[in-house]
Amino acid sequence: MLSASGSFTGIGEEIAAADRTLEYIAMRLRQKYGRRENTWQIQERLTKRVQQPGERIDAFADSLTNIGFGKRVAAESFVETFLNGLNNQITAAQVRIIAPRTLEEAVRAVIDTCGEYGEGRKVTDWKVAKQLYRTTQHWAK
Repeated sequence: MLSASGSFTGIGEEIAAADRTLEYIAMRLRQKYGRRENTWQIQERLTKRVQQPGERIDAFADSLTNIGFGKRVAAESFVETFLNGLNNQITAAQVRIIAPRTLEEAVRAVIDTCGEYGEGRKVTDWKVAKQLYRTTQHWAK
């Protein structure tokens, strides 16, 4: 409570008179302390997040962890979302056979199986991974 009260000390000088509303204070609190999302909204955000072309596997997993941070998300949901969001679905299928229980186990399995970018052990540069992703997308069409 001290932190919140400290944030609004001197609020009169800082905020225009027209902005001194409950909505404005709620917006500022959301900016400072984060969103209020229910489990369904968090799950939806996790599902929409997919690995970007040239994105490292660990960076993709970290972004999923950040989305679900502080929320009640089951470990299995993180694993399933991670595997579904991988660019390389062949890698995802191989890792599903291993049946990882946590996101960390899934990340380790993908890196051990197909390298840092999930595109093969010889791909060690994000530019190459991005190019491979674009090539496979072109052939998939």
